[in-house]
Amino acid sequence: MLKFFILLLSSTATMITTTSAQAWFDDIGFTSLEAQEGVATPRGAGISVGIVEANASGTTNYTPNTASSQFTGKTITDASGTSGGVSSHATTVSTRFFGNTGSIASGITDVNVYSAGDYLVSGGLKTGATGGSPASRQPTVFTEKIMNHSYISNGFSDVNNNPLPALTAEAIKRFDYSLARDNTLGVVGLNNGSGTTVPALLAHNYNGISVGLTNGAHSTGATTIEGAGRVKPDLVAPDSLTSYATPQVSASAAVLLSSSHSTANYEQITTQKAVLMAGATKEGKAFETSWSRTDTQSLDAHYGAGEVNVHNSFNIQAAGEKAVGSSGSANHIGWDYAELVASTVNTYSFTIDPAHLLTEFSAVLTWNREVDSIDFSSATVSDLKLELTDSLGTLIQLSDSSVDNVEHIYLNSGIAGDDLEAGTYNLKVSSDVGDASAYSLAWRSEIELISESIPEPSTAMLLALASIGFITRRARC
Repeated sequence: MLKFFILLLSSTATMITTTSAQAWFDDIGFTSLEAQEGVATPRGAGISVGIVEANASGTTNYTPNTASSQFTGKTITDASGTSGGVSSHATTVSTRFFGNTGSIASGITDVNVYSAGDYLVSGGLKTGATGGSPASRQPTVFTEKIMNHSYISNGFSDVNNNPLPALTAEAIKRFDYSLARDNTLGVVGLNNGSGTTVPALLAHNYNGISVGLTNGAHSTGATTIEGAGRVKPDLVAPDSLTSYATPQVSASAAVLLSSSHSTANYEQITTQKAVLMAGATKEGKAFETSWSRTDTQSLDAHYGAGEVNVHNSFNIQAAGEKAVGSSGSANHIGWDYAELVASTVNTYSFTIDPAHLLTEFSAVLTWNREVDSIDFSSATVSDLKLELTDSLGTLIQLSDSSVDNVEHIYLNSGIAGDDLEAGTYNLKVSSDVGDASAYSLAWRSEIELISESIPEPSTAMLLALASIGFITRRARC
């Protein structure tokens, strides 16, 4: 007999401290997106979603309070069919994800709710399934576009509390397989507390997004299961508990999926992940000066790619898909879903004209881990790399982790004096070992316009301004 403990990612079910809706709307860039887009701002309409919830302590309750005005007009289905009643934890998570006033994705109306125990075993991933045909042991097919997981577990054990690490690893493989097969974006919370380690289920995923807190009070340390040394989280969000930061990322994904700029290639989970991560902000956050990456560690060890910012990500999405080999000044922002053929290099070029400086540049490359679907005992992940070079081929920055399936290039003049001046630059996707893989790449720029026309300065001032330029406006792109 199998056993595992599943824990809610909140302090208690009755005493919940959360950030106000308006505060996190502002923090993650939704307020500024509304100012930009007005009545056309997407709100998640038409996107089917799921939440997977642990039972409230001592109960079989895992469904949100459907009588709440936050959920008026929504169809919320108990997909596991075993809930004993309302969970205040599920209610708060749901309010963050799709509430009428509590979420940026208030347009979501079609929601399935699953018990975490059911999802991990018989009703979902079918972890530990034996007997029958291979088809009968496949994970359930999920039709939801986004699934939110605001709970943790330290993995499977037997009735004597002996850990079963092989079964825990199988669950993570099945999770990655399910996400890729069904093209469902899985968003998973880390544990609360900066002294905790990355929880076994399901934060060790490759193909989903693991979420921490902007204040840093979440799990630290690299993965130890299914590939040691990988960086988690992928993103952080501004709340007091990871339970409620996680649906902020899920809601952001839903907003972008419901945008008029969403296409079939954008709907690929690798593209959604790349666009969300490339849009993430470090500048202006408390962790700005401590955030760091290296050539072989693509993300910051504590904050991942940074805080989710739906405005930045929307602008990446709206810039459109750029084909391999594309170039020009309009190419300084965009995304692509493409195939890397073995032992080739895919290049994207962009130009900065003499009137501008590029003061911030963020690019993220992602691809899925491929899992054996017969017995879920093995998996492979390609080893891709991302380079930024100038027109002469001189390397400016490299991201080449040997363990992650995410690469991240980041330049910021305010942090490291990383201005890129006028010229042509290249983003290159390749593999040191000749791997072939489908991938998604997303990138954005922040540009300062330099004016060369200055009205009647003194001679001394003219000489000074001529030597340093005169910045008149900053434009976010």
